[in-house]
Amino acid sequence: MRIEWSQEAENSFNDIVDWYIEHMGWQAAEKFANAIHSRISLLINNPALAPLEELLKDKAKPYRSLPDGKHCRIIYYVEDDIIYITYIWNCRQDEEALIHKVRP
Repeated sequence: MRIEWSQEAENSFNDIVDWYIEHMGWQAAEKFANAIHSRISLLINNPALAPLEELLKDKAKPYRSLPDGKHCRIIYYVEDDIIYITYIWNCRQDEEALIHKVRP
């Protein structure tokens, strides 16, 4: 298994890191980034670790949602031995907006 990040996932991750830097400081941003990367590392050996994301059930891909343990979820799907990270979702946002953020 290998991991591939979409541009949207990279952008959403960077936006959240930037928020942490601005509002919480470098140490908090680094802690967040490490937590996300640690959770994603778990997927390599267990790609079905997270449940299917109920809000995205009508999309073409079987999206899964892995919480980082605090305020974000890693949205991904698995296809042909590749784990596609599609979005890093800040759970403090309106859940319905997630539907529009993730491509079909």
